[in-house]
Amino acid sequence: MKITQMHNSTMTQMMGYLIVTDGGRLIVFDGGNRGDAAELARLVRGCGGHIDLWFLSHPHSDHVGALLEWIEKPELAEGISVGKLLYSPAPEGFVPDSGDEWNDLNEFARVFPKCGYPAKALEGGELFTVDNVAIEVLWVPSPDLKSGMVNDLSVVCRLTEVLPGDREFAMIFLGDLWVRGGEDLLKQYADRPEKLRADAVQMAHHGQNGVDFPVYEAIMPTWAFWPTPDWLWLNMGGGRAGAGPFKTLVVRAWMEQLGAIPVTSFAGSPHTVFDTAEELGRMGK
Repeated sequence: MKITQMHNSTMTQMMGYLIVTDGGRLIVFDGGNRGDAAELARLVRGCGGHIDLWFLSHPHSDHVGALLEWIEKPELAEGISVGKLLYSPAPEGFVPDSGDEWNDLNEFARVFPKCGYPAKALEGGELFTVDNVAIEVLWVPSPDLKSGMVNDLSVVCRLTEVLPGDREFAMIFLGDLWVRGGEDLLKQYADRPEKLRADAVQMAHHGQNGVDFPVYEAIMPTWAFWPTPDWLWLNMGGGRAGAGPFKTLVVRAWMEQLGAIPVTSFAGSPHTVFDTAEELGRMGK
């Protein structure tokens, strides 16, 4: 299977992954901002134009904006079809912590109902299979959650690919999971730690100010996928690397401590394509 990690088409951080199975079928995670919509459509068409499964981690604009743009400007996605769109809704009565968070929730609530693709809210424990790839929903926010950050609404998915020779490649997608969600995730799997072990992890909240170190320690990844623009990777502030307010350098140090190989994607370079069979072979796995 091949994993394409999109880089940002605007200056804003975003997250978008396209996963093509060895059978040529397509799975998408998120997709980025409205400004990433045209590029996402180009990539999907290059993969055949049909998305079998499209997972939306949570309703923040830098994760669902591309879809919302497709819905309001259908010409952008002309000729593209979607088998199933899977999303994480806000629990009834949920109140976000800030006005900006309200804007994202209101925008999603306004536009998403106009979507013509078959859609379903994700539930914990669900399992979806495409060719030799399975996606298990490990964690969803509690329906009793009544306040917090929209990042607290991120679902956690485990993708597992079965390769020839009884080999497997597993990757955990964390979305923008926050500290509270990370703690709940660890509690839920305290007696099943193998569920969190994986070859790769998508860094929570673009690799800064997301889950704490114990979550990454539980996953113990060989590869860390960073959906992170270059300015955030370097913690830029006032034109100087390391002078910004972000936690990226701290989290990078965590991953170096775990020995995880960073997989980055910066604007100005091609989107990063990660071939699981090749990379496992290179590592002697």
